[in-house]
Amino acid sequence: MMKVPGNSVLLAPGYAEASERERLVRDVSFLELTESVGGFELKPMSLRAYLVLRLAGCPLLYGEAPTPKQLRQFLLVLSPKWEGMRGIGMMAGWRRWRFFARCWWFMPPRRPLLRTRRAMQRWQRRCELRWPKAEGVIGEAVEFVADTMLDRPGRGKGGAGPSYYSDVCFWWGVLGRHGYVMTRDQVLDTPLKILFQCIREITEAEGGTVTNSSSAKAVGEELKRRNEELQSRLGTGIANSRSPIAKAK
Repeated sequence: MMKVPGNSVLLAPGYAEASERERLVRDVSFLELTESVGGFELKPMSLRAYLVLRLAGCPLLYGEAPTPKQLRQFLLVLSPKWEGMRGIGMMAGWRRWRFFARCWWFMPPRRPLLRTRRAMQRWQRRCELRWPKAEGVIGEAVEFVADTMLDRPGRGKGGAGPSYYSDVCFWWGVLGRHGYVMTRDQVLDTPLKILFQCIREITEAEGGTVTNSSSAKAVGEELKRRNEELQSRLGTGIANSRSPIAKAK
């Protein structure tokens, strides 16, 4: 029978890399650094930005692929210059125009005014040329959201359940009860990565269990591989013991 040392599972392929990446994501969230997604500078997703995107029905929050317009909206809300683009003033409008102009290379071109067969064929070819570029940005955006939700608390087997108050009230209350004195705006502007880590710290301090999703996945895959290998060896041994040659011996 295969002998497995007690801590050898920590040597699972990808475990060290996943653990190091998780630590890096958590540490960087406190440094107020921006990230690059498809060449666009993005600030960490705060609770405020999350609520705006959720109200807009952004599919990236649920692991689904967005349309080019939804992708542009995602990049706009998380832009460090988003506050300067809001409003109806001339400068705000000019900043929005500049941002939208930067998105032209992954946005579908406008349909032709005269939609003849040849014109529509040309339009379709232009759309096909731009789609791979949009896919690249979407892939980076999906990774950005996955890093943001790295430490998100699980919802349990019963699902989300009924909601009796806003997410802002939940975070404001649970953090306040555990010594994190914050105003409403401070809660709204805190990156989700930091809020999730605060919940993990509170859970562990109260005797709860916390896990690391990426490194736990690597360990799970390694345990599954070893279990399959063990079952294969056991099955081969049983088959050999039942063979006529084994009985003759």
